[in-house]
Amino acid sequence: MTNSMELYSESDYLSALVQGAPPRILDDLYRRGEQRAANVLSSTGIIHAADRTEVYHDAFVRFWQQVRKNGHDGCASLFTYLVGVCRNTAREFLRKRKNTSFVDPTTTWFEQADEGYDDSTLRVTQAEMDRLKEEDERCHTIIQLTFFENRRNEELVSVLDVKNPKVVAVLKSRCMDLLRKRIAKRMFHE
Repeated sequence: MTNSMELYSESDYLSALVQGAPPRILDDLYRRGEQRAANVLSSTGIIHAADRTEVYHDAFVRFWQQVRKNGHDGCASLFTYLVGVCRNTAREFLRKRKNTSFVDPTTTWFEQADEGYDDSTLRVTQAEMDRLKEEDERCHTIIQLTFFENRRNEELVSVLDVKNPKVVAVLKSRCMDLLRKRIAKRMFHE
């Protein structure tokens, strides 16, 4: 143990990460890391607490996998390393969100409403997604896998039975255009 304030030492955390046990040490590392990463996540522009929690959880899983796979060279503390992974995960999260002009289906209805979407927009979007599922299963699948499950084009090649990721990108673009037009038509022509 390194000092009286810390319950576990850096080597305790490292061995828990590599060996996967005991859970109380991993839990302590998770909670302490979350406290240290909170400022980084707040400063990145991620507004919602649920998004910050999601980003931190993803970052912790990545951090854990990287330490298990590659070890830790000791150049920086584990917490510094975790915060760095968290910063990169937050950037990736924001990049994905910036490039998505579609209502983010992974957020709750309340979070979307807080972001300026009114209930009618949300109802229309959900209704059009439901109609799309009935009328064009392939487009629904593409949107579902892309925006709900964050699958990359390379992963969709086999699911959609196409030859390369460029075809997936074209299909995704067409499906999103179709959905946007349906939503706009329903919103402004009813």
